[in-house]
Amino acid sequence: MIKSDAWNDSLEKQRTFYEIKKDLTKTFLHRMNKKYGWTSNEPAGGLFYWVDTHAGDVTEWLKYAAQSGVVFIPGKAFALDDQTNTKFRLCYSYCDNDEMVKGFKRLEESYVQWQQSTSLQKSNYLPQNI
Repeated sequence: MIKSDAWNDSLEKQRTFYEIKKDLTKTFLHRMNKKYGWTSNEPAGGLFYWVDTHAGDVTEWLKYAAQSGVVFIPGKAFALDDQTNTKFRLCYSYCDNDEMVKGFKRLEESYVQWQQSTSLQKSNYLPQNI
């Protein structure tokens, strides 16, 4: 196969297949940047984005996401130090495109739930007669 044109054809099909998934993810992350201030780096290779929410500990959010049927890998899993855990790795290689769109919706909904819960927890510490 390597010596034939079939190899090049196969590589082109795979490149196109993953480029579509990457673009779907990029569109989702662009929307999340506008709405919530997330930032990410577009991958030059590989099949995942590194995303920074700039908010809270994403390990706590992961609990909400898992209850919604989606998961991600908290950035702390890849860190050598005790850095702030606002980052996560979002892979786009596994699901089909329709499932990705559903997953992005669930991810956003779980993020909003987590942020609302975090805000409520913080407000419980405020004096009641302000």
